[in-house]
Amino acid sequence: MNILITGATGFLGSNLLARLTTAGHKAIILVRSSSSFKRIEPLLDKVSIHVIRDTTIDDIFLSNKIECIIHCATNYGRGEVNLSDLLDAVIGKQE
Repeated sequence: MNILITGATGFLGSNLLARLTTAGHKAIILVRSSSSFKRIEPLLDKVSIHVIRDTTIDDIFLSNKIECIIHCATNYGRGEVNLSDLLDAVIGKQE
């Protein structure tokens, strides 16, 4: 199965990514440009990586047959994060 995973470099996403690739699924991951690949380094040759800033969702879907989406990306509110940024991650950006 071709699975699009957001947040694959975080704690939850990286563990899920490891399980899914071990089970034989093709993982397409969507990451921030500032993401660290430390947690998924052994898996990098098994995944297709797309950086949010460098692509569009349309491009990802046009170049991959996505069968499932797992959304693990979040903003934990660590450091000096604005409350509005934290709320945007939980309820979506309000325009």
